[in-house]
Amino acid sequence: MRPQKFWVMGASSVLLGVTLLAWQLQSRAADDRLVMAPESEMDNSEIMAAKLTAAHRVLTGLVARDSAMIKGAGKDLVALCKTAAWRSVEEDPVYTHFSVEFQRLSERLVRLAEEENLDGAAYAYQGLTSTCISCHEHVRDVKPIQPASAVRPAN
Repeated sequence: MRPQKFWVMGASSVLLGVTLLAWQLQSRAADDRLVMAPESEMDNSEIMAAKLTAAHRVLTGLVARDSAMIKGAGKDLVALCKTAAWRSVEEDPVYTHFSVEFQRLSERLVRLAEEENLDGAAYAYQGLTSTCISCHEHVRDVKPIQPASAVRPAN
């Protein structure tokens, strides 16, 4: 085969792949929401996994320019901020600051998605990511969170 045919075949394959990916992203339900266990049953690792899933959906929505997906994922993030396990270290003022900031940015993300302001939503998402990283550094390096099973009542 001539090199030109390889180029045409390669370009066609890439175009088909991009088209299928875009179709798959657009065909998701607009309110593809997390199914969360009742908050009394969620521990820290489950909340962090749900947060990561929702954050991934925000990123997918930004790439696909899907405001409904961003809004749904943002609402999930707001709901996660209100769980008891999320608030389990509120006595630490630094953690409280990060938690309040994360909830504020999650609410802003929802509002910007409703307004279809994707540039603003992308900026809010960057803030969320930065807040997550800073909070995890604090919790990991400064104030580790103990699992509920490791906490024993004082005698």
